[in-house]
Amino acid sequence: MAGRSVVVLGMPELEAKLRELGDAVTGVLDRAVLAGAEPIAAEAARRAFPMRRTGQLAEDIRVVLDNDPGDEMGMGLLGRLAGARTTAIARVSPARRSFYGFFVEHGVSMWDIPARPFMRPAYDLYRDMAVRIVRDYIADAVRRVCP
Repeated sequence: MAGRSVVVLGMPELEAKLRELGDAVTGVLDRAVLAGAEPIAAEAARRAFPMRRTGQLAEDIRVVLDNDPGDEMGMGLLGRLAGARTTAIARVSPARRSFYGFFVEHGVSMWDIPARPFMRPAYDLYRDMAVRIVRDYIADAVRRVCP
């Protein structure tokens, strides 16, 4: 049986593009999940505003990157790239000084305080939009590298 050889043309260019793609993906996932979580945060703040005495709870709702999902109250938006070990989590939650947001969201049976959810309804309303934003953000980053 005769040996065969394969010549791949453009291999250095392909390797360079793959390196560019890897560099582009670094940090893109973090920015993508942060952008995707913004509509959820805005809606949660809007829903928390009518429950205000001081307005602090609505003002303290923010989006942060979170590597410890069990750390505090809030809704998480997880981004994961298929085939990669890269994961990013954006958490929408009140700042620690507004810890009482947990009690507003879930209620307190001991004191007969009813739940007045603002985080979960915001998440339910904007979950699909958040996924589209993350997907589009990553697709745009890939298109910039590989036109």
